Amino acid sequence: YTVELKSDNFPTIKASDTIPNLVPIDNAYMVFPAGVDAFGFYLAEACVSFSDPPNVTNYYELLISSKPGGTNAWYSDYETNDPVLMNEGDQDYHPTSFFFSDDMFNGESYTLRIKHGVGYSQNGEIIKVFPLYVALRSVSRTYYKYRKYYTRHAYNQQFQNEFLDFIFKGEPQNMFTNIENGYG
Repeated sequence: YTVELKSDNFPTIKASDTIPNLVPIDNAYMVFPAGVDAFGFYLAEACVSFSDPPNVTNYYELLISSKPGGTNAWYSDYETNDPVLMNEGDQDYHPTSFFFSDDMFNGESYTLRIKHGVGYSQNGEIIKVFPLYVALRSVSRTYYKYRKYYTRHAYNQQFQNEFLDFIFKGEPQNMFTNIENGYG
């Protein structure tokens, strides 16, 4: 898709992007309990398997939520040593979703693994885990690059205690853009 804006007084502005083919989830399951956190609370491990199309670079975004179509609920206090997520180098910036490329598994089946504390109720000896919903999005390179740049920018601009800290915190971050001849 391309959007083009023409004006008599300014240069033409244009942006293009694609919508990639959907890569379906082959299998998704949760392991519970999958360990305990530093405070002794149970962790669940989400395991999401999918088959990556060969011979093309693909980009993905994974969301884990507590209701269908909900926003990502596992964006903080999660644990992972998943090599793909670790290779992306975004974990120190606390991304609000899990975005990654297929650089390490192009054309293969892959199972992504993430641990997180989950709500549960205990009735006598029975432990019931609340349900989770997983969405795997196939995203464009443009969206992937935007998310990576924005995540660093947002982390750098985190609000502290003072209003002026918010305005002047951190070094300016260059943002990725696919807009040609834009002014911001």
